[in-house]
Amino acid sequence: MKSGTPTYDCDNCGTTHKRTFVPIDHDCYCALFFIIDNLHRASVEACNALEFGDTQKAQ
Repeated sequence: MKSGTPTYDCDNCGTTHKRTFVPIDHDCYCALFFIIDNLHRASVEACNALEFGDTQKAQ
């Protein structure tokens, strides 16, 4: 992977996205990025919940 991944500031959600591919429709790209990011975070939290035996957090 290249050391300097191009990024751009997103006006929709106020974060800086890595430009892994050129978005055709910025709104669609932002929504997709947001969904993927949330799914990743949710899976990490579920994993941590299982690890620490916290069943309430996983649900």
